[in-house]
Amino acid sequence: MSTRVPFIDNTLVLPAGEFAAIIGAHPSRGARSPVLWNAVYAALGRSCRMVPFDVAPDRLAEVLAWLDAYPAFVGGAVAVPHKQAVADWLGAARLDPGAQGICAVNALSRDGRGQLRGANTDGLAAAQVLHEAGLAATDTVLVLGFGGAARAVVNAVRQQVARVVVATRRVDDPAAVALSRWMGVELVAPAACGDVLGQATVLINGTVLGSAPEHVDACALPPDFTRHVRQLRLAFDVVYQPADTTFLKAMPAGVVRLGGSRMNLLQAVLGFQRAHPEVAEEVIEPVMSQAALAPPPRQGRAP
Repeated sequence: MSTRVPFIDNTLVLPAGEFAAIIGAHPSRGARSPVLWNAVYAALGRSCRMVPFDVAPDRLAEVLAWLDAYPAFVGGAVAVPHKQAVADWLGAARLDPGAQGICAVNALSRDGRGQLRGANTDGLAAAQVLHEAGLAATDTVLVLGFGGAARAVVNAVRQQVARVVVATRRVDDPAAVALSRWMGVELVAPAACGDVLGQATVLINGTVLGSAPEHVDACALPPDFTRHVRQLRLAFDVVYQPADTTFLKAMPAGVVRLGGSRMNLLQAVLGFQRAHPEVAEEVIEPVMSQAALAPPPRQGRAP
């Protein structure tokens, strides 16, 4: 017996049995999480699979309520632009500590009582990538954007470096200001970040600008940013499709450039393990790493 999914924009019929889902604006256009998760399910010999849910913001609450009450849903991933809205819908009592602080969710799972819980694995994944690239306690980090992914990255590295500054249009937004104070980081308007660019040793794009297909030609950098750069040694983009984004292409010679592919892989490993704690990360990561080598069927966006 199959079930047609209500409230979503893409046509999807669920087979009998358990399933996972990625919830976003248009994950059916090529999000990588289903490829990674389904490779692990196949390796484990399980019939469970991850499917994409294209969800408009005004239908998100209905989708979440439906999934919460649907026992065959085991968990999954949350993509832009719903990470903060999903956290709000779940409420603090159903968020893991890391997601509570930043009010952003990218991973869903069931707890022991069968209720949906939200977590954030973006920050843990990004921090690992940055440490592998040599993030140091003396670094000054400038993060572009203060949405769900950027918040997770900021929260993960803020106590491991000398200084974190966030360039955002929300410098006067009370919620953003309160969160920045809780984190102990500075906010600056994008047009006024020239001085910080001159001091930054690490630059991170935490926005969707540069992602395919909608924003592939866009860039969060100010037009004259190279005029300000003096000490920059590492640039990291959370976007993983395309691999070489407009942000990374704009970096001066000598700057180490990191795309979002490994972060995307690691957040998927951690998310799968939360939904299926009986499966060790050491089992999940090699399978997902191999699956990630295959080109995506179509261009998509994070995660």
